[in-house]
Amino acid sequence: MKNKKFGLERMLKFFEERGFYIILFLCIGAIGISGYVLFFEGKNAVQLDENSNIEEFGSKNYPIEEAPVINETPVEIPSNKTEEKTNKNADIKVNNPVPTPETPFYVRPVSGTVLKAFSGDKLTKDETMGDWRVHKGIDFKTLDGERVSAIADGTVKDIYYDEMLGYCIRIAHDNGIESLYCNLMKNATVKKGDTVKSGDIIGGVGSSMLAESAESPHLHFELLKNGKEIDPQSILPKK
Repeated sequence: MKNKKFGLERMLKFFEERGFYIILFLCIGAIGISGYVLFFEGKNAVQLDENSNIEEFGSKNYPIEEAPVINETPVEIPSNKTEEKTNKNADIKVNNPVPTPETPFYVRPVSGTVLKAFSGDKLTKDETMGDWRVHKGIDFKTLDGERVSAIADGTVKDIYYDEMLGYCIRIAHDNGIESLYCNLMKNATVKKGDTVKSGDIIGGVGSSMLAESAESPHLHFELLKNGKEIDPQSILPKK
């Protein structure tokens, strides 16, 4: 009993003398263990973060450093060259016939085909009169009563009846041009002095022309330049 008491007193005395160092040793050990745990767990966490940088879209995974790169086509900004090209194209002149005072806009007086052409100085057989004579104009095939149009802008110069040509209308145009429409109906749709535009209706085809009464219905049309007959087909459109 005495020995146990003596041993307990020695232990207490040992802790009194060495207790500070024991506690310090335990603290150092605890710090070391904590550092060890933090070191390895932190390493695993970093490894997990590295492994987590994997795209999981689609059927195949691509690490970030190996992920496909989308090639974007650069947008081209228009330069001044494009504008210059446009301006150059704007300066190109289109070869379209534009009516001017120097080049009047002509239309055909009727839509029919030509039955008899302009002969100029050559004699042609006149089926109605039974002789040979020059044909000063052209004959357009038509129907009775078919509408007749002015071939260009102008002024109605005269409306009259001729025993050989029938009812006629004469229109004065620019540049010394005059158009003469014959074998018309009696009642014209214009009167002397009227201003007409290209394509305006001036009357209808009749059967008043004695000199060509043996022919089928037609319009006898003449064209004069400074008072001299010229071939109407030289200035009229083909259709």
